[in-house]
Amino acid sequence: MYSHQGEITAENAKAKLAEYVTSVNQDAAKIGACAEAPETATRIQKSIALANQANVTSTPTLFVNGRGVAGSINPQDYDALKSMVQYELTQATAK
Repeated sequence: MYSHQGEITAENAKAKLAEYVTSVNQDAAKIGACAEAPETATRIQKSIALANQANVTSTPTLFVNGRGVAGSINPQDYDALKSMVQYELTQATAK
């Protein structure tokens, strides 16, 4: 779905969901019903509110001890991310 976001509009969202779900051999009717369920809308609204509260403006966003790291983590970013985690662990154990 993410790689096809540019193709999805409000007008074709249901059809595109069914198309993509079917292409990976899943039950389009079952997933469509889940997408239409009021509980799903509630969960989405809660997620949006939490993202707004945390100042998340893009996906994916990873948090390391409260510090946001936005965007995809590429293999070349791994060492910087690892250093950030190790630093936070060191700070936490020093207290």
